[in-house]
Amino acid sequence: MTVLSLPILAAVWGLSWFVIQDGPLYIYNAHILVESLRSNSIFHQFYALRWYPLPYWGAYALLMGLLPVLPERLADQILITLCSVGFVAALAWLRWRVVGWQGMAVVAPIAVLLSMNMHWLFGLYSFLLGACLYLITLGVWWKNRDQLGLKRSLLLSLLLIAGYFCHLVSVGITVIGLGVLAVMTPGAGWFRRVFWTALSILPLVPLMLMYRSLMQSAGEVQTAWGGLTDPLSVKSWLWYFRLADFLLLQYPGMPIPEGGIREFLFNAPEPSIWAGIGLLALLIAPLSFRGPRDRSFIKTHRGWIILVCALIGGGFFGPSAFGEGHGGFLRERLLFVGFATLAAIMRVKPKRILTWIGMAGIIIALALQMGLMWDYALTSNRCVSAFMEVKPYVGTGKRVAALMVNPGGRFRASPMPHISNMLGVRTSNLVWNNYGPAIYFFPIRFLREEDSRLAEEIGNNLQFYDFLNPETVDYALDDWESLMEESQSQIDVLVVWHATPEIDEINRQWFNPHPVFANEDVKVLVHSPTEKPPQ
Repeated sequence: MTVLSLPILAAVWGLSWFVIQDGPLYIYNAHILVESLRSNSIFHQFYALRWYPLPYWGAYALLMGLLPVLPERLADQILITLCSVGFVAALAWLRWRVVGWQGMAVVAPIAVLLSMNMHWLFGLYSFLLGACLYLITLGVWWKNRDQLGLKRSLLLSLLLIAGYFCHLVSVGITVIGLGVLAVMTPGAGWFRRVFWTALSILPLVPLMLMYRSLMQSAGEVQTAWGGLTDPLSVKSWLWYFRLADFLLLQYPGMPIPEGGIREFLFNAPEPSIWAGIGLLALLIAPLSFRGPRDRSFIKTHRGWIILVCALIGGGFFGPSAFGEGHGGFLRERLLFVGFATLAAIMRVKPKRILTWIGMAGIIIALALQMGLMWDYALTSNRCVSAFMEVKPYVGTGKRVAALMVNPGGRFRASPMPHISNMLGVRTSNLVWNNYGPAIYFFPIRFLREEDSRLAEEIGNNLQFYDFLNPETVDYALDDWESLMEESQSQIDVLVVWHATPEIDEINRQWFNPHPVFANEDVKVLVHSPTEKPPQ
């Protein structure tokens, strides 16, 4: 597994600016949390800490421990590594606990493939850390299932509480997993096992009730099947299944430069197709010529089998979210954890032809995914390097906003939408693109409602505008002009990524048209010393 993970480590640690999408948000807000613990922090004017037992605190607590002693870039690289290679290690450990070393050579490429998923490139650190704790918690339970008592139950409780402080979905899946395994795993002392497992879950109940109340205060909690247009249509369901592809990193159909490896990567069948073929062959291989050992394995591990079916079934057929404002990617998260659990327990028959076919499918999927990951990494390194040239010219103690014109690209994730938050780390700058404190489950909040609205508009809503699409450009420009007319007095420095003549014309009303810094991608504007020109 170490050898297979080397390309990931090389991208994360070998490139100066391999940035995943939400990473800068985590780094900047962790910096704000650290600074807010000081009595003289400038951030006290804008933010307040939420001293609630909220999920998300886990990732921020980890960064708060790293940032005072490490450069912010190094802290981010550590977290990126934990959420990818750390996940691979946790999955390998769980398989060793449940099955042993048998089949590890087959599972290793599956684990590395799963680690390069859309959640990782989107920078969903909290969920991914929670997914690692899911694997560790179930492994601890399995090892101690027949000797559960007060001490082991307390250990499980601590792991569950740590999982809660990472992410609600991952800890919910962990509770479901423990419940299924406790009830369905055969063996002596069934009642004792169920009793102590239930007791270990008990400390989560007040935390869950508190968070449910918080969710309801922020909007109705209800299941939503986003993307399922007709529940009675097979075609609609097939499309719904397609939308839950958590391995899909790129946008299908995007224009790709002709020639070379990049054209091949984007035109080849997607890694999830090859992985699906490979997994199907690997699962079919053990079904023939089943002997007493196979029957014994199925009986002993029936709880795991039921759990895998429940997670994957929920990922394909279940709701996509719990309502607007309560997060998304629910199905993708279920499938990700479900397939990781499958990899941890699957039987491998190494001498069967179907096993070799399955391995070939997994290796092809892994090679394609590695190539796509490296294309993203190189794109990130080039774009972020160009953007970060502005940092010395932005200054310190300023109120900064960045207009990121169409920050997406060939990939579903992008390093650019939130990279402007790095301009606020160790500079005492307030970066308005930081929309996190406007969300109800964030560890910090804005003191003023008008600040929250501005951050939500600049840091979140504007990222979805298309300033180059003829059908939306007029609306986007009008909205940007209205926002600047209302809020430009709250901005000392404006950074514009890929400006257009129309955007320059709008900004000229309030900002000096001569940037204090510019390269071919980005420019830094300050307020014009003259009055607003007549209309």
